[in-house]
Amino acid sequence: MPDVVGRGENQARTTLGEAGFEVTTELENSDRPAGKVIDQDPSGDSFVDPGSTVTITVSSGPPEVSVPDVVNQQRDQATATLEAAGFDVDVTRGESDEPRNQVLAQSPEAGMAVAEGSTILLTLSDGPESVPDVIGLEQQEAEQRIRDAGFNPVVREDNSSTEPKGTVVDQSPKGDQKVPQDTDVNIFVSTYEEPTEEPSPTDEPLNPGAGRQRFVVSLPGLSASRQTRQPTRSPAGGAARDFRRSARSARRRRGRAGRRTPAPRPRPRPCPSRSGCPPGSIAPGRTRGRGRSGRRRPARSGHRPPR
Repeated sequence: MPDVVGRGENQARTTLGEAGFEVTTELENSDRPAGKVIDQDPSGDSFVDPGSTVTITVSSGPPEVSVPDVVNQQRDQATATLEAAGFDVDVTRGESDEPRNQVLAQSPEAGMAVAEGSTILLTLSDGPESVPDVIGLEQQEAEQRIRDAGFNPVVREDNSSTEPKGTVVDQSPKGDQKVPQDTDVNIFVSTYEEPTEEPSPTDEPLNPGAGRQRFVVSLPGLSASRQTRQPTRSPAGGAARDFRRSARSARRRRGRAGRRTPAPRPRPRPCPSRSGCPPGSIAPGRTRGRGRSGRRRPARSGHRPPR
C-alpha cells in the first residue's frame, strides 16, 4: 500500500489508482493547509489485496469563525476582542475627526466566517488636527482634552495672572489652529493665591490737642456752643512744633510745682553791749538805714553803718 499522507488530494488519488486501489475521500478541519492528505486507511506500507478500497482524509483547513464587530471601538479594546476570538490583528491609519485610535473600518467585515487565525485589518482614526481651546479650564481637564485630541500638553506657570490658582490663562498654539498630530501644546497655568487680610493697628492722632473740647461764644446774645476738635494728623513740621510746646509746658509745670516761698527772716534783736554781740543782733547806737517811715533802722552786729 503506497503512503500518500502529506500529499495533495489529486496526487494521492492518482498514486493509489495506479496501484490498483479504489479511493474514497473525507474532509476534516485541521491546522494543516487545506487540500492536504492528513490520514489514510489502510495505512501506508501495509499488505492488502489489490482492488481494495482506501479511505484518505483531506484537510479542509482551520475551522471557520465569525468575525466580531469592533468598529467605533478604541484600538486597545478592539485588539483584545479579536485576539480572544483567535484572530491576528493589523492596523492602518485613516484621516478622520473622530477621536484618535478609534476603529473606522475592519476587513473582513463583521459577521463573515473566516478561518481561525486569520488576520483582521483595522483602519484607525488619526484624530482631529485642530488644537482644542482650553483657556479658562482647570489644568487637569485641559491636559486631558489635549491628549484626547492627539497632542502633547506642556504645562508652564504664569506668575503675573490674578486668575484663581490652577486656571489655564493662555495656550500656544491657539485653539482651533491646525497643527500635526503629536505636537506639543503649551498651556500657561495661573499660580495666583488670594492674600490673607491681617488687622491693622489703630492709628493714634499725632496732634496732642486732638479730641479736646472748646466753647465758642457768639455775640450778641452771648449764646455758648460746645465744639469738639476732630482728631487730625498734622504734618511733620506741625508735629515737631506741638512736641516742643508740650515739652515747654511740662517744664513750666514742673518749675511751678518745685518753686517754694522763702521763709521770713527773723527780726534783729537789740544787743546791750557794744562788743561781743551775736551775729544778727543790733548793736547800740547803730542803725540799718531808713525804713518806710523815714527812720534809720539799727544796723546788725558785725556790719558797718552806711555813710
